[in-house]
Amino acid sequence: MLKKSILLVLIVAVLFPSVTLAMTSSERTYLLSQIQILTKEVLRLQAILASQNKSYSPQVAGDRIYSGRSGSANYIVEAGLIKNGTRNIDTVHQKLFDHFKDVIGHNEAASHIGRFKVEHVFDPKLEDYIEGYVEYIPTDDSWELTVRRDTTKPLTTKELELFTELYIHEYAHVLAYENPDILNNFREDFWTDRQTMSLSAKANRNFDDYGFSVLDEVYKGNFDQFVSGYAMLNADEDFAETFTWFVENDYPVGTDVRSRKIKYFYGQREMISVRDNVRANLGMD
Repeated sequence: MLKKSILLVLIVAVLFPSVTLAMTSSERTYLLSQIQILTKEVLRLQAILASQNKSYSPQVAGDRIYSGRSGSANYIVEAGLIKNGTRNIDTVHQKLFDHFKDVIGHNEAASHIGRFKVEHVFDPKLEDYIEGYVEYIPTDDSWELTVRRDTTKPLTTKELELFTELYIHEYAHVLAYENPDILNNFREDFWTDRQTMSLSAKANRNFDDYGFSVLDEVYKGNFDQFVSGYAMLNADEDFAETFTWFVENDYPVGTDVRSRKIKYFYGQREMISVRDNVRANLGMD
């Protein structure tokens, strides 16, 4: 990893010498962390493209291959309904997707989601550990929603509450893709100063090795800047985390950066409309 990091810095230094010389140490660290993230994302997308024909063929939808504590189940979504060919749909998986529809709205789910995947994940150090992400499928002009959880455990009310926040967060990524100006303006307003870049670099450092424990440490003392430690990773995650807070909470009264980020969404009519719909779906109004 160290050799790769040095090589990446050298590449940037050669291509943009005046830029790198003018940077502070924290800015160079932040640039390095973002290059590493971008490199991993490129490799991940290359792997997805390489297997796209196989992964998104109708024959694969519904396949489930479990090996010990690993495996996944893939579903096609048509008109907001998950389908599994001629096989029965796992009741927990059905409940997870139904909950997604209940959170963001049945019409919104039907118009955005074309694939649904449930992957098994197990971490003995974390209780009720869940993950999720969305990926755009250009061939279908729709999105694949993936959730990850310990499939050996029954689905609890507490876990569904965690999925509520996760679903709002992931939906924010979809909205950011469809409304790039809103994301770009958010980035320009809150992700161009050196302090934010330095904090993000610190948060990203060793995150892959130590996970959320690193974010929790960095987040201490920076509650006035971000709504969560995860929001410190980059502008996209800050956008999604802040949007989730915006949806679930009342108008902030503070004037710090964290509050100004939340208030930013109150200036976007599209986001206010989504907030109203989600809160109505959840019975919060």
